[in-house]
Amino acid sequence: MCLAACRTSSTVSVAPLPLPPPRIPPSLTQPCRPVADIPLRDLTMPEAVRLWGRDRQSLGECGARHDALAGAVRAAGS
Repeated sequence: MCLAACRTSSTVSVAPLPLPPPRIPPSLTQPCRPVADIPLRDLTMPEAVRLWGRDRQSLGECGARHDALAGAVRAAGS
């Protein structure tokens, strides 16, 4: 009489370790600067150019922070 042995194999499945949340620099979460206050009078051309330039600079800085923050959030979701 021949006896057959049962052989079992099992695999151990290991769950991946969760990644820590990304470190987002506080500078990326700062609110944008408000638009320039315009006086209630006619502006001279140099005043208008200065205020326009300040608003454009603020908009550019805010856009760059927003892009960096969005990139960090996308990277965290990957």
